Amino acid sequence: LLTYVQASVLLIQVAERLQKSIRISDAVSRFGGDAFVIVLKPNKNAQEALEAVDKITKLILANLTELYHLVDVDYKRTASIG
Repeated sequence: LLTYVQASVLLIQVAERLQKSIRISDAVSRFGGDAFVIVLKPNKNAQEALEAVDKITKLILANLTELYHLVDVDYKRTASIG
């Protein structure tokens, strides 16, 4: 179980990792609790959109599953997208 400070640090690190996973034209926002919303800039066509979503999804999952360094403990989490 995480302390309040550790949980706050975790949420900040998650937000930073999400931000580095998306393009400059996209946006990420905390929806509440541990839920985040990502809005992607429209693409020119469906194929381009699918490729962008695939690339960003892989980056997000890779970044979010790396070890977190919280105040006095290292922490490992899984992530889901849906």
